Parts: sequence; structure tokens; C-alpha cells
Amino acid sequence: MDLDKLDRKLLNELQINADRTNAELGEVVGLSPASVLRRIKKLRDEGIVERIVALVAPEASEQSLIAISEISLKRHGTDERDRFLKQMSAQPAVAQCYLVTGDTDVVTIASFANMAAFDSFVERCLASDRSVEQVRTHFVMRRVKFLPQVSFTEA
Repeated sequence: MDLDKLDRKLLNELQINADRTNAELGEVVGLSPASVLRRIKKLRDEGIVERIVALVAPEASEQSLIAISEISLKRHGTDERDRFLKQMSAQPAVAQCYLVTGDTDVVTIASFANMAAFDSFVERCLASDRSVEQVRTHFVMRRVKFLPQVSFTEA
């Protein structure tokens, strides 16, 4: 889909705060409420807006231990890699999973209640997996910046 200037502006505004009425969004982007509604529906129908969610502060959760893991695989065949990615994606603790370039094959971001829960996850999902060669994990001490958005130039 080709995004025009108003689509890009609307997408930027939705990512800042999607909890505004169509009238409020329309005032900011220069559209009528009906036009905003039509554009959002089109953006959703075309898969550009995947879903609208609420962002919850990690501290509010019982799962406040955030682990960023770099996982290297022994086997790089497509079937084995896809099986592993599917397994990681199915884990409730894993919020994000990326296939990446470089020395690491997969990066996950996951949340746990405590170190024992993380250890159980490692044993169940990583240490016992025949394709995992190495896991290197970093634990988040403090979130400095978190912007879950894709920037669109409005030009």
C-alpha cells in the first residue's frame, strides 16, 4: 500500500496515543472524524495497523525480571531453525523473538517472576534443545527508553 502524507501522520499519532477519539485525531492530522475512521479501517484491513494494545508498565507485572537472550544454533537448516523459532514464539514468557544476523542467530526478550522461573525456562526450552549451541543472557536493570513504534516521515 502506498501511504500518503496523511496516512503517515495518522500512523505516527496512533503510535503516540491510540486512545483518542476520531475527532481528536482528526484535529491533529487535519481530517474529519469520518475520514479518520475510514483511513484507520483501511490501514487495519491492509495489515499496516496489526492491532491496538495497551502498554503496561513492567513493574506492575509479577513478571518483572526481563531477560534479553542471544541464542546461537548448532544447526542452521531451515527446518531446524523454523522449529526452534516456532517453539520460542509459543512460550508465554517470550514477548519478542528475532532472527538476526551476526554471531548470534536468535534474540529473545522474555519476562519472568524471578531467577528460578528463568532457570526453569532455560532448562525446559534451551538447555534441552538439540539445536541450541550457546545462550548468552542479559538482565535488564532499568528501562531507559522504550518506544514501541515505527517512525513515518510525513514529507
